[in-house]
Amino acid sequence: MIHTGERPFSCDFCDYKANQKSDLTKHIKTHTGETPFSCDFCDYKTIKKSNLTQHLRIHTGERPYSCGFCDYKATVKSNLTQHLRIHTGDRPFSCDFCDYKATEKSSLTKHIRIHTGEKPYTCDFCDYKATNKSAITQHWRIHTDERPYSCDLCDYKSIQKSNLTQHIRTHTGERPFRCNFCDYKSTHKSALNRHLRTHTKERS
Repeated sequence: MIHTGERPFSCDFCDYKANQKSDLTKHIKTHTGETPFSCDFCDYKTIKKSNLTQHLRIHTGERPYSCGFCDYKATVKSNLTQHLRIHTGDRPFSCDFCDYKATEKSSLTKHIRIHTGEKPYTCDFCDYKATNKSAITQHWRIHTDERPYSCDLCDYKSIQKSNLTQHIRTHTGERPFRCNFCDYKSTHKSALNRHLRTHTKERS
C-alpha cells in the first residue's frame, strides 16, 4: 500500500481514507467526540494515547529529549528539533520573494506577509490590522488601557516590555548605546542616532 497508495479503509462521515484500520478508528473519534485517554491530574482528555503521554509531562516535569550541545531539554521531539537549529544554523524554511530563511515555519509565514501585505489580525475597536498576533495584542492595549509591565521601583506601567526596559534605565543609570566617535552614551537608541548626526555634519 505504501507503493500503490491504496487506502481501503474509508470514513463514513467525510472523505478521509486510511491504509490501516487502526488509523481509521482513531480518525472516526474526531467525529464522534470520543476521548478515551484521560489525565489523572486534570480534566484533559484526548483521542490519542501519544497525546496523553506528551500532556502528562506538564505535570511530571519529564523532558526526555536532550540537546547534545547544551543543557536544553524538551518535552516533545519537535521542540528539540527546532532548538538544535540554534547550534547548527540550519534554516530550512526559505522565502520565495527574497533571501530570508527561517528556523521555524511559523516565522516564515509571518515574514511572507511583508511581501503579500496580508494582515489577518484585526482590531475590534478600530480599523487597525496587523501581520502577527503579538502586534494586535499590543495595539488593543491602547483601547483597553491595559499596562501589564510594571516598574518595581516606582508606579510606572507600560503597554510594551521594551518601554519598561527603557524606563528602568532612568533608575539604574544604564546607558547601553555608545557613540563610536566620542564618549557619548545614551539610554535610547533614537537619542544615539540624533547624536551621531552631530558627527556626520562635522565630517561633511
